[in-house]
Amino acid sequence: MNSKESIKILIVEDEKIVASDIQNSLIRMGYSTLGIASSGDEALEKTREFHPDIVLMDIRLEGEMDGIDSALKIRERFHIPVIYLTAYADDSTLQRAKISEPYGYILKPFDSRDLHTSIEMALYKHKMEKKLKESEKWYATTLNSIGDGVITTNTRGEITFINPVAQKITGLSEPDILKIHFSKIFKIAISQTDNSLIDLFANDQNELISRNIAQDALLISESGREIPINFTKTLMRDINNNIMGAVFVFQDITERKKAEYELAAEKERLLITLASIADAVITTDIDGKIVLMNRVAEQITGYTQSNAQGKSILEILKIKANSGLEKLIHSIIHTGKTINRSDDFTLKGDDGSEKIISCSGAPIHDNSNNIIGMVIVFSDISEKRKFENELLKIQKLESVGILAGGIAHDFNNILTAIIGNLSLAKIDLKPDQEIYEILTEAEKASQQARHLTNQLLTFSRGGAPIKKVMSINKVIQEAAEFSLSGSTVKAKYEISHDLKKVNIDSGQFKQVIHNLVLNAIQAMPDGGSMRISAENVYLSESDSIPLPAGEHVKISVVDQGIGIKDEHLDKIFDPYFTTKQMGSGLGLATTYSVVKKHGGHINVDSELGRGSTFTIYLPAAEADTTQEYMPEKEKDLKGRILIMDDEEFVIKPLSRMLQSLGFETEIATNGEQAIEKYKLNLSKDRTFDLVILDLTIQGGMGGKETIKNLRELDPDVKAIVTSGYSNDPVMADYRQYGFIGVIAKPYKVDEIKSVIRKVLAKPVYY
Repeated sequence: MNSKESIKILIVEDEKIVASDIQNSLIRMGYSTLGIASSGDEALEKTREFHPDIVLMDIRLEGEMDGIDSALKIRERFHIPVIYLTAYADDSTLQRAKISEPYGYILKPFDSRDLHTSIEMALYKHKMEKKLKESEKWYATTLNSIGDGVITTNTRGEITFINPVAQKITGLSEPDILKIHFSKIFKIAISQTDNSLIDLFANDQNELISRNIAQDALLISESGREIPINFTKTLMRDINNNIMGAVFVFQDITERKKAEYELAAEKERLLITLASIADAVITTDIDGKIVLMNRVAEQITGYTQSNAQGKSILEILKIKANSGLEKLIHSIIHTGKTINRSDDFTLKGDDGSEKIISCSGAPIHDNSNNIIGMVIVFSDISEKRKFENELLKIQKLESVGILAGGIAHDFNNILTAIIGNLSLAKIDLKPDQEIYEILTEAEKASQQARHLTNQLLTFSRGGAPIKKVMSINKVIQEAAEFSLSGSTVKAKYEISHDLKKVNIDSGQFKQVIHNLVLNAIQAMPDGGSMRISAENVYLSESDSIPLPAGEHVKISVVDQGIGIKDEHLDKIFDPYFTTKQMGSGLGLATTYSVVKKHGGHINVDSELGRGSTFTIYLPAAEADTTQEYMPEKEKDLKGRILIMDDEEFVIKPLSRMLQSLGFETEIATNGEQAIEKYKLNLSKDRTFDLVILDLTIQGGMGGKETIKNLRELDPDVKAIVTSGYSNDPVMADYRQYGFIGVIAKPYKVDEIKSVIRKVLAKPVYY
């Protein structure tokens, strides 16, 4: 029987649903069915007509004959194997069933595997019984019936018999070779690659070698034909143990050798396939000893296939203690379950390095479904975890940004009123007056509140930096020197002379340097030295830095302080995380947020007692061809300014500040009023020299919409945008929206003065 499809099965079952279910199961397993018989008579008729290979028989059948009676007649008349499918297992039924010598007895309900196994075993048993009967018949006639090639000799090595199989294999006939010495007709070589001959019979003394031999070899006939064989040479003895001759039994193993070659080729293809898989793959035997490793597994573990073979997988995968890997391996081997792990393992290298791997495994079965080993598949997800941690940090910052966005605008409006009024109060005072000193201290406190608000604004989702292409050398040194002032820490600068320019918000980036230097100072309470370096680097796609490939500027701040504990390294950039008693937990979080908003990346390396290194990567900028417009000569400030803001406590001090600088002012509380006043003055030929528009107006038209309308009225309008919260891209790209200047709240008199002077000196470009 060459295949399942060629095996024809008759189903005898009087319950149609059960019979149909059995038939469907057989078809799914690939067998052919000859239909269904519902009675003993019908079973006999279909057996006679179709002569099935096997009959599946229900014991309880309607009619005069039950299943056992039917099975007896099928066995007697047709010699076809029968398997009982029954729900009954009582002693009387079993005793009756035994008489019919069934080939299987399956109790309902049963699953497909039980059915499949019983069918295959029954077929095999039937086949073996048939062979045995035929063999007995053949043995009774002559040895010609033996399925292997058989050649016998006398004690002198002369051929006395050759059966038809041996004749077919060798191409020789009996009359041609009888009485001829075996060695003159056949030569037995070790193999095709080793043609050394095996001496089965003594040529020189014409005597039989008194030993038995069994092995694979190459049979070389007199014509030169080479046939791969497996053979045994056994001595024949009489009842007195005297040697009578020898029998040479052999099989043509050409197909087996072909299969072995194909198996070797398949193994080679498997190795090639394993080598091309992106994940690491290790296979083991039942004891967990390494059998195969692919190239990726070699790279991750540091072991080669030859070095690892035979070693325990736990020896190769050096995992941190109590990781659960031992339990995973035990579960695969002893339960046969496939394990898809969501947990990660930390793989320790001999050099102290660590890799995070994700691991899964499955058992390996042989043809009998016995577990003979397992396959472990794992991958290095260290970089993936880094990216996920980066994403988590960003998400944490965004959550703080929601809070910052809710309070920053109102808080900065209040600070604008406070700082503005303090600035106005100091204008007419002398520095040596006590009230001047009091106001100055209040102003300093307000500036600290302003600094805190700016840190909160850094986390806001839309808080885009107001960038400009510039050299970062001066920004780094000015911010560092300011932060180091009054401390016992000194800085050494190593800044490349040809450092590329970057596109940054200088104010925000000074804050970054300030935070990193302050962190270094706090890490060295007894003083010391730190190093600040900046250099050009090129990042390739193979680098572990999560940035696009290209030119970057690398900035490093290195201290010799107390270092950071390992358990804190993943948290230092989290908002409000601090190990300092007086710390706010916003410094490094602000630094991280600013770097990210500049399209950069920051990381930290630290060792307890040795210090920390903070490294920043910023994309290098294209050459900036724009030039800052410089007036020929500073002129006195004067003119008319229209102010739009919806907060009275903001607009009053701003108006007073502008008046103190020499301007006439008019006030609007929303965009509609501002447009109407601008239109009215324009009709009277009394245009405003400048318009200051708040970006956000509660319940009314804000600065973004207002400037569009004003430009339609007057294309030459000059406008400054201001806001207490930079959550709108207008603050970063103000020119794109029609403004020629920008100032963030809160501000002092000298700050608003500086911005107005630059704006009034510039021509209008859009």
